[in-house]
Order: sequence, then C-alpha cells, then structure tokens
Amino acid sequence: MSSEDIGGLKNRIKALIIFRALFVTLFLSSTYFFNVFEQFPSVRPFPYLIVAFYSATFVYFLLFNKIQNLLVFAYIQLILDVFLK
Repeated sequence: MSSEDIGGLKNRIKALIIFRALFVTLFLSSTYFFNVFEQFPSVRPFPYLIVAFYSATFVYFLLFNKIQNLLVFAYIQLILDVFLK
C-alpha cells in the first residue's frame, strides 16, 4: 500500500471510531430520554451493550497507532461491530 492509501485508511478508521462513539452516545441519550427502561422491562440488557460498544471503541482507540496492518484492523472492527449489533 502506498503512503497515500495508508493515510486515507487511517482517516477512515478514525472516522469509524468517532462514528461508533457518537452512535452509542446518541443511543444512550435517546434511551434515557424516552424512559424506555421503565416502560419496557425487557430492554434491560441495553446498558450492557452500550458498555460493550464504549469498551470496544476505547480499545480500538488505544490500539490504533500500534497496529501494523490497518486493513486487517479495519475488517476486525467492522466484523465485531456487526456481531455486537
């Protein structure tokens, strides 16, 4: 991969990490805003999913500059996001 390709991939991975954090924050705030937990008791596992996504985002952020193969890193992120969602 050329340095231009690597730079573009880094930008897209950063955007993915930021989008994940924004999505989880929006989901968390909308859940509490509409008081879903009080009206629907079956929705109780959602805080665990939110914690899992924030944890994954934090781990991805920590590993971002240490990873050598960014393409594999990007695919792993996408696959884990699909399985978590």
